[in-house]
Amino acid sequence: MTGFRFIHEHKFQTKNTSATFYNGFNLQFPKMFGLKTAKAKDITRLVYKRNHMLEIWALRNTRHSKREIVKWISEID
Repeated sequence: MTGFRFIHEHKFQTKNTSATFYNGFNLQFPKMFGLKTAKAKDITRLVYKRNHMLEIWALRNTRHSKREIVKWISEID
């Protein structure tokens, strides 16, 4: 467990290819966020996706300013 999310390293198969497996990362949010699982081949891309998903969630579900949201997201790590 790292902060507000769970990250698992795993092997996954992409939708584009039927027989190719990749090593990657899977991020699961707590159920309270109501967000889908995110997958990426590298941790940098996964963190970028996570930050974007959390920013959209916070803009829709809180009254915080964009600046406060960005600060909250940066403090997760």
